[in-house]
Amino acid sequence: MKKTHKLRAVALIVTLLLALSALASCGSTPPPPLEEVKDELISLIDASAEINTVFFGSGLDVYDREGTDEEKLIYEGLSDALSGYEMVRPDAKFLSVDAIKEAADKVYSPTYLDGIYEMVFDGYADEISGVTRAKFLEWEGGFYQNSSYESYIGEKRTYNYDTMKIVDPSTGEYLNIEIESELDGEKMTIILSFTLTENGWRLDSPTY
Repeated sequence: MKKTHKLRAVALIVTLLLALSALASCGSTPPPPLEEVKDELISLIDASAEINTVFFGSGLDVYDREGTDEEKLIYEGLSDALSGYEMVRPDAKFLSVDAIKEAADKVYSPTYLDGIYEMVFDGYADEISGVTRAKFLEWEGGFYQNSSYESYIGEKRTYNYDTMKIVDPSTGEYLNIEIESELDGEKMTIILSFTLTENGWRLDSPTY
C-alpha cells in the first residue's frame, strides 16, 4: 500500500512538471469551451482504464507456468532467456508490442508514453531496484509477459463527469481539468491534463 501511494505521489509530480513544460512552450490561445471538448476528453479517460491495466496492472492473460498440465507443456524446451516470462494467450486483447502501442497512442500523449514504453518494452535499471527486465517481450514469434512485474493498480478509479471544469493554467493547446473521482471508497478531486496533438486531444497525465 505504501508503495502504491508513493507511485501516485510521483505520478502527480511528473504530471505537474509535464503541464508546466507544455504550457511554457504554448502560446496564449485561450482554452476552448468545455462543451466543445468534453465528449472527447471523457472518451479518453474511459479508454485509459484498459491501457492502465496493461502497463501498471495485471497486464494480459497468459498461460500459467504452474497451471494445468497442458499449460506446463507449453514451457518445456523454451529458451532460458524466457525464464520469468509467461506466454500471452492467443485470445488476449493485445498480441504484440505494436498492438499495445497503437492502442496507447490513441489515448496518451507521446511525451507521457516515452518513459513508459522504455520501462515496459526495454526494461530499466536503478540503484534501488537494480535491473528490471521488460514487462513485455517478443521472442521467436511469441509474445511474453514478465511474471514478476508487480501490479501497482487494482480497483478502477471512477470519475464524476458532471463535475468536470477547465482550470488554470490552460490554453488552446493544453488543458487542465478538475474533476471529482473515487478510488477504494475514497473521494478525491484531482487534476487531469490533456495536450492537443495532430491527431486530437491526448491525456498527458495518469488516470489511475
